[in-house]
Amino acid sequence: MSQIKLLLDVVSDLKHLSDSLEEYAKAVVQNEKISLNDFEQIYPPVEDENTAIDAVPEKETEPLKAVTLEEIRGLAAAKAQSGLRKEVKALVMKYGVQSLSVLPEDKLPEFMAELEAM
Repeated sequence: MSQIKLLLDVVSDLKHLSDSLEEYAKAVVQNEKISLNDFEQIYPPVEDENTAIDAVPEKETEPLKAVTLEEIRGLAAAKAQSGLRKEVKALVMKYGVQSLSVLPEDKLPEFMAELEAM
């Protein structure tokens, strides 16, 4: 299946979700009682236990490795140059600092993990 087809499916599913949320919000505002039966089921029920949400094992988190400010600066610069400048700046601001140089040392591994995930 092509990526465009997959994207179109995702957009279609998001539209259905949006419509459902809008309908639900209107019902709440009007203080109507609604049930799950009032909504159209757009996905078939999950039959295979391996694909059920409860059957998916939780991902084990690895301990965050020690990183240096220089490593973070290098990766942040590379991400910014690749077109993610606003996202990098937003991540810095999320940690409540104006620049990387004042980022607390205990937050460096966590910051690096989020930066790598971009």
